[in-house]
Amino acid sequence: MKEDIRAEILRKLIHLSVVVVPLGYLFINKELLLLILSLLLVVAVSIEAARSVSEKFSDLFIKIVGRMLRKHENKRLTGATYLIFGSFLTILIFNKWIAITALFFVIISDALAAVVGTMFGRHTIYGNRTVEGSAV
Repeated sequence: MKEDIRAEILRKLIHLSVVVVPLGYLFINKELLLLILSLLLVVAVSIEAARSVSEKFSDLFIKIVGRMLRKHENKRLTGATYLIFGSFLTILIFNKWIAITALFFVIISDALAAVVGTMFGRHTIYGNRTVEGSAV
């Protein structure tokens, strides 16, 4: 269990680093941020595609970042790819302040919910989601 908590905290610290997206949006224009996110998305999708067609690449990827992945991400898209795509769509669709606020809420509340749920969660709602983590 202790290792699960450490892995989850490491994963969420990296997840929290994505606050550079809404922070960056405070200082750069929408078009430039969308360009940066689209390039990151191309890289992420390319990595995901390479993982799906090359067992050697997939094994190397797992060796490098495997500790940070959830079990289901070993064979499916990683949360990072979804996060980049979601950030791109949020910035594309919504006005600046709604996008910044929404991204801050998603990034911070998801990280806190996961850590609180992993450390203190006792009442399962579904899957590995807990009342305690969801209350954050």
